[in-house]
Amino acid sequence: MDNAKKQTRDALPEKESHAIYGDIRQSILAARQAVARTVNSSMVMLYWEIGQKIFLACEGKRAEYGKGLLSMLSERLTAEFGKGYTVRNLQVMRQFYEAFPNTHTLCAQLSWSHYRLLVRVPDPKARAFYTAECSTAGWSVRELERQITTFTYQRTLSKKESLKLGKAEHQDMGQMQMYVNYCRETMKNEGDNDPIGIVLCAEKNDTVIKYTLGDETQTHIYASKYLPYLPTEEELRQELRLDRLPPSTGA
Repeated sequence: MDNAKKQTRDALPEKESHAIYGDIRQSILAARQAVARTVNSSMVMLYWEIGQKIFLACEGKRAEYGKGLLSMLSERLTAEFGKGYTVRNLQVMRQFYEAFPNTHTLCAQLSWSHYRLLVRVPDPKARAFYTAECSTAGWSVRELERQITTFTYQRTLSKKESLKLGKAEHQDMGQMQMYVNYCRETMKNEGDNDPIGIVLCAEKNDTVIKYTLGDETQTHIYASKYLPYLPTEEELRQELRLDRLPPSTGA
């Protein structure tokens, strides 16, 4: 180190110099974060507006018109503004507007990457749940994906509803089928086994299950009976078919 510079640094009280550096560093970091939030918010609003314009332009038109419009927009926008305007991305922007048609439901804390995951959640109530929880808890994109793929909303809902009371109905099996299909199409990686769905219910309805889903070995949806209370000794014997066994003669 140059002697003049060393002497200048040595003349500064170490504690004071660290404090000044720390203050300036925090100001720089805060400014960067503010810029990032502004850029993110502007980007989210831009993509929402693009999605709105595409949705309104295609409303009431034939599917072929929409395909042609997206292809034209993608080609021209990419030529002028560069990457980010593929047909697939424009489709996601339209889905974004359809999933969040009111701007007041958008959260400044969430990035475009968060919203790309949220628009893939088919259930509006589940989507609203993940949006609120993600904003409140400050989930990263990776954490949001983990919460969605582990069906946090459904597990939270089942706790509030004391699982499924009564028989398994066709609506229950159909809803589970939707969740399994969604997981298979959007979350499954190469080499993964097919996802399975389990509906816990107080009483199985084998006929409903059979005609709603068909062969369960193909659909991977199962209904399992649970008991909402501790069974008596007699009920346990009947459930395990112990009442059919001959009485023990002892040793």
